[in-house]
Amino acid sequence: WFVVAHFHYVMSLGSYISIIVFFVWWWPVITGVSLNKYLLQCHCIVSNVGFNLCFFPMHYFGVCGLPRRVCVYESGYAWINILCSIGSFISAFSGCFFVFILWESLVNKNVVLGYYGSSATLLNLC
Repeated sequence: WFVVAHFHYVMSLGSYISIIVFFVWWWPVITGVSLNKYLLQCHCIVSNVGFNLCFFPMHYFGVCGLPRRVCVYESGYAWINILCSIGSFISAFSGCFFVFILWESLVNKNVVLGYYGSSATLLNLC
């Protein structure tokens, strides 16, 4: 389980964050509307709590020597399994919340005028 937890920390969290950063960076360029900064900060907090709540307890499984791919756990590990499940639901919610943030930016139409304090309008050239 220690290897599983470490793998998911590195691979899934790294790929998820890179996809989110892609959208945060390119969404204003492609659509011309900016994302809500406060909702993005809330999303960051919620997704980090969800990922850590899901994958960090798996390290404890590995330290305790629990083998992978078992159908029935000892009853002492039930609370950790529940904790991992709650974390996965929070992570799934944060993904849906990010889709809501994208939708909210299109509905509110916070038009991007320029980047980094410039007064020039943003041009979307391909």
